[in-house]
Amino acid sequence: MKKTLFLLPIAILALAGCNGNGGGTNPEPTPGPTPTPTPSEPEAVVIPTVTDCDLKTAYDAAAALAKGGVTTDAYTFSGTVVAKSGNSWFVQNGYSGMYVYNKALDGLAVGKTVSVTSTLQNYSGCLETKTISAASITGEATPEASIKVCGAGQLAQLRQNIRVSVTLKVTSLSGEWSASNSPFLDGKALNNGNEVEDVKIKLDKWGFAACDEGTKTLINALTEGDVVTISGLVTTAYDKTSGSPVSNQLMAGETITAVQG
Repeated sequence: MKKTLFLLPIAILALAGCNGNGGGTNPEPTPGPTPTPTPSEPEAVVIPTVTDCDLKTAYDAAAALAKGGVTTDAYTFSGTVVAKSGNSWFVQNGYSGMYVYNKALDGLAVGKTVSVTSTLQNYSGCLETKTISAASITGEATPEASIKVCGAGQLAQLRQNIRVSVTLKVTSLSGEWSASNSPFLDGKALNNGNEVEDVKIKLDKWGFAACDEGTKTLINALTEGDVVTISGLVTTAYDKTSGSPVSNQLMAGETITAVQG
């Protein structure tokens, strides 16, 4: 085992052997003044820096986190509200998005533009806000046509928390979609009738109640070979064993719509 040698300072006192007459004892030393204690330095307060950025920069910072991780810094981002559930809502800018968790704003509605400053977290795979320090509405409703929609051929590079619309030829449905069950819809994504990539859509049980009865009935009646267009908000589903994102897997949110091809 490697040994470490510690060198300690040693004080050497030079003592006179006798007094001036060659005998007697040394006088007692005169006590010096009591030293004034030096005050300890207070611990530094770490204030997270705020990075003024576009939503893609904030998204990339959150996406780099391991599950359960939280960013040290706060990020300011802006975008369009593309879905809202209670006091939580989704913001999208281009092909990037963020879930803003439990932040009430008077007058907030789908289509309005907002600015948010918050630390970010990877909460069970969902990229979302953690500690919000500021949030405000910055503009009125954005035309729906200006919101980016991810489609067939783009799904392998999908960023979560954004709008998706994909037409697919069904290969299987793993079970009945209900308020207590989130089945997987597997198929081949179509572009102008051509099969361009495999797609696995997890139909979110939390979004079941928000969908119209026609959509629920249509999806649960799908069989192999049917062609259907699925539109909705997308987050990310994770493999429970490995904890990694499942390739080409989408989790449709509360705004699912479906049209039979």
